[in-house]
Amino acid sequence: MMVNTLVGLVVLLVTAASSGGLLGLPLSVPPLPPDPVVARAAPDECLFHLATGGLATPEPSSANLTERMLADAEMREFLRSVATEAAAGVRQAMQLPAPAEEAVVTLATAVLTRPAALSIERFSPPGPGGLPVLVASLIVRAGDQEAAITAAFETLAVQVGSLAGAPPIRDVTIGTAALRQLATPLGPVSWGIHEGS
Repeated sequence: MMVNTLVGLVVLLVTAASSGGLLGLPLSVPPLPPDPVVARAAPDECLFHLATGGLATPEPSSANLTERMLADAEMREFLRSVATEAAAGVRQAMQLPAPAEEAVVTLATAVLTRPAALSIERFSPPGPGGLPVLVASLIVRAGDQEAAITAAFETLAVQVGSLAGAPPIRDVTIGTAALRQLATPLGPVSWGIHEGS
């Protein structure tokens, strides 16, 4: 269950972000100003890397036709309803307890609206009776959503860890970053807030 959930989250993020946005809708239009951390996030070698600029408030007077369309009140209401339906689909597909479902929606919203970079450095499909190997990183410029994103990670880790009987979450230091870490069958999953540029 936990392996399927973790792999499912990565597949969901890759699919939503690389298919031109969520359900084909524009992603990062209009974009926030370039983020130097996200710009430098790509590893030297990886299988897949995607960086998004985050979503700024659309301006009705913009020269960009897509931005003007997204600034329209009816379009914004339509996008809200699409996001609600997408969140319902995620909830149904993941089949997680309610707190974990809310955490997934919070994290997916942050990834789709904040400057972010997703890199998959290594992936091997499962062999007979084995587990897949996945080495990936996700960087999100949290901004004013730092507390909500941190709480969502904590909630999801506790819920997923309890479903799999994983050891408790522990504090670790990787480089200069103080992080939290959960042991999983795929290897450790680490998260945290790192102040830096």
